[in-house]
Amino acid sequence: MTTPSRRGRWAQAACVAGVLALAALSAQGAGKVKVVDMGELAVGLGSEASAINNAGRTVGRAISAADFQYRQVVWDGLAISEFSHCCAGFLPDIQSINLAGDVVGHYKATKVHWVPVRWDAQGTSYALPALGPFGFGKAWAVNDAGQIAGSSVDANDDIHAVVWQPDGSLVDLGFLGEPAPEFKRFSEARGINASGVVVGQALVGNQAQAFSWRNGTFTDLGPGAATHINNTRLIAGYLPGFIPVTWTNGVKRKLPALGGGKTAYGHQVNGINNAGDLVGFAPAPNPGVFTIAVLWRGGKVIQLGHYPGGTNSYATGINDQGQIVGAGNLVAGGPHHALRWTVKGKAITVSAP
Repeated sequence: MTTPSRRGRWAQAACVAGVLALAALSAQGAGKVKVVDMGELAVGLGSEASAINNAGRTVGRAISAADFQYRQVVWDGLAISEFSHCCAGFLPDIQSINLAGDVVGHYKATKVHWVPVRWDAQGTSYALPALGPFGFGKAWAVNDAGQIAGSSVDANDDIHAVVWQPDGSLVDLGFLGEPAPEFKRFSEARGINASGVVVGQALVGNQAQAFSWRNGTFTDLGPGAATHINNTRLIAGYLPGFIPVTWTNGVKRKLPALGGGKTAYGHQVNGINNAGDLVGFAPAPNPGVFTIAVLWRGGKVIQLGHYPGGTNSYATGINDQGQIVGAGNLVAGGPHHALRWTVKGKAITVSAP
């Protein structure tokens, strides 16, 4: 996911006004949304949560007091611990965790290339096999069967959508179409559900196209990128211009914006569950506050809010129990802490316009 950058302190008057305004917006949902601080490895250094599974296990990163560098961490409930220091000192970008506790992600090996990685439930890391000689690629999502969706770079520097099977073997999904002559061939798998249906993006001509893939067959979803799919085959992604949308049986629908707009400009989707809930963030509606975590449920957008006193938040994952993880600061100008929101009830009040 793309993590919002931290900002400096801002005027005390603006802080007070922004916090009061956000409190007023979220008051309608009082008792429905609970946010807790998931803690950190060392006081005051910060942490971020990346994904959560249906057992409530969360993965992410936190700064260590030993060297003030980020470490990979896991939370069982709210108990934090370190796991495998993989990747020759390079911090991986953790993307997904399944029910068994398998984790996938990738780390940057060169200025333009990444290496895909899997961790087992004990925290041992494994580089995933690749099509090309250097092992480059990305791992984006893992389903409960242990299938991993991602991409792999071949010897010609073309990028292929791939699925790694539970035994570690690699399946090349190929390409949706051919690029314009000046471009390399490109396709990338970004999500996979329990049935092995894959979604992603590909270059056709000079246009990025969203796709789904099932049993060897691509379906072109139109311009954009498909990034998430659940077990009911609800697909989420983006149109050109980074406009978040969903596809249901091939029918495209724009996600609503926080504040009442029909198009969610500046919003980002980072997670999906099997109830059809989506989480991510929106531009915060008040001066001096930055992004704010949101939930899309039942065709409505719900603001999850900041930690009390905070000015920034974003959600990165959601499980089928409605537990949402992400990060945000606890006070204006403070470091980010991993946060967990719990949302109860289907009829939660939608944020005021």
